[in-house]
Amino acid sequence: MQVVTLANVTAIAAGGRHFLALRKDPATNETSVWAWGHNLNGQLGDGTTTDRAAPVQVSGLGDVVAIGAGWRHSLAATADGTVYAWGLNTSGQLGDGTKTNRLTPVPVSAVSGLNYPSHLAGGAGYSLAVRAADGTVWAWGNNSLGQLGDGTAISAGKITPIQTNLLADIIGLDAGSANHSLALKAGGTVWEWGWNQTTQFIDDSNPWVLTPAPILWP
Repeated sequence: MQVVTLANVTAIAAGGRHFLALRKDPATNETSVWAWGHNLNGQLGDGTTTDRAAPVQVSGLGDVVAIGAGWRHSLAATADGTVYAWGLNTSGQLGDGTKTNRLTPVPVSAVSGLNYPSHLAGGAGYSLAVRAADGTVWAWGNNSLGQLGDGTAISAGKITPIQTNLLADIIGLDAGSANHSLALKAGGTVWEWGWNQTTQFIDDSNPWVLTPAPILWP
């Protein structure tokens, strides 16, 4: 069935039990983010923890160019290169330097390199972004199973973005709820990292892939 009240949508994202839509007003070309579903941790970004059966507008966002949704958190990037996040933050997945849940969007901490993201993705307690300038991948949040791809597995994780190892020229990105991630490189190869104990990846010989590795197709 059609989602009520929404039209002129240019992008969508699905989280654990919530959804996001990026809308562009055809008259003004202004963009806005709309959300609905589960909202226990503020992942709808409307300043409440009330579940919504119909879309509500995310507070305080304009000129949005990309969106992403994690298990119980949400992400957006604006035209000026700023990344915003809101919702659950117990693992630092909002990237604002704290572990405080946020009911409305807050900027992800600015670090050298993370500007003008072309893709965003949220997993179970962590977040990913691709920098448009060179296709490098940046990550923050839970890293207990190597899901940040920096070659380590640290339960404390990272509360601000770090660069994922070995990746550049990435044109597509996704993060799963089972703590694993995939990236599509411009040349057509797919790269994987994170948890592999339930054989998320084709090669099931290693239960953790701490640094991104190309998938070797059978």
